[in-house]
Amino acid sequence: MTNSGTHHQVPTTPTTGRRSAGAGASDPAPLPDWLTTGALVLDTRTGRRGEVQDWPYPASATPTRAWLRPVGGGREWTPRIDDLRPVETGERP
Repeated sequence: MTNSGTHHQVPTTPTTGRRSAGAGASDPAPLPDWLTTGALVLDTRTGRRGEVQDWPYPASATPTRAWLRPVGGGREWTPRIDDLRPVETGERP
């Protein structure tokens, strides 16, 4: 099955780099390089750690949230990307 181009996986393929000078305001904002599927991240708003999951997001929308699965199981949640940061090696469970 091929991707029709109407959706992209967030955050499996983050947009990186700078916008060109002619980039419009409707262009999706770049996502951090560390925000990839399987990455262990900290939700700084709640203090919870989670593993980033695949999440289809409309290509025309600016991603604002990620889908996380709790470390060790539990209910998934969708925090704002701005509230996330990578978990450092010394912080891993």
